[in-house]
Amino acid sequence: MVDFIKVLFLFLVGLGAVKCTSVSIDVYGRVVAHTMNGPGTVCGYMWDDVDADVVCRQMGFATGTATLLPQDPVFTRMFYDVSCKGNETEIQSCHSYDYDFSLVCSMFEDAGVSCSGMPSGGHSDVTIGSGGRVLAHDVNGTGTVCGDQWDDIDADVLCRQMGFASGTATILPRDYMFNRHIFNVRCLGNETQVQECPVDKTDMFGSCSSIGDAGVSCVQNGTAGLYNFEAPH
Repeated sequence: MVDFIKVLFLFLVGLGAVKCTSVSIDVYGRVVAHTMNGPGTVCGYMWDDVDADVVCRQMGFATGTATLLPQDPVFTRMFYDVSCKGNETEIQSCHSYDYDFSLVCSMFEDAGVSCSGMPSGGHSDVTIGSGGRVLAHDVNGTGTVCGDQWDDIDADVLCRQMGFASGTATILPRDYMFNRHIFNVRCLGNETQVQECPVDKTDMFGSCSSIGDAGVSCVQNGTAGLYNFEAPH
């Protein structure tokens, strides 16, 4: 009877599970999960090299090892007890909970990674950071996108890629914690992900030193509200 109640509880929790739309790595190696509710961290309990390797390969690196970092109070905890087999192509395919069944994560650090190497064909990932800032991830780490030529067409492609209905462009004050990785994004509007859009890897026109970072404000399916991924305080 106890086992049945436990299985039923897990099933009911699963009905309301938070879906992870993408994962990024911050400048410290912290794993940040992006959901419809905004970005959040992953509990370091049970986090190991197998899980880290999946994340790093997903980001275009060759391998990765697990690290643990002090809890970042800016973010809420989103995922717990991540357990990958090692053959997954993205961390979203690994088993995890969105509830702390272990009841130990309040004392545990954030999950992190240390990635190395770049496989042939590896490509950068793009995520939405705090405040709606667009972040590009590649072998050189995490960087921002120059706001020059960034428009609603580009933002709409990115928001749809993240599972939203649509999106509009914003320009944010430059965050000097990150290097600039991408310049002059030029989407047509029919792309399924922003990585398909033409871009420059250098500041071809020399204007980006005085222009802010590219950002987005995404519209959730079925609602009129705007979601710009402001980190919870």
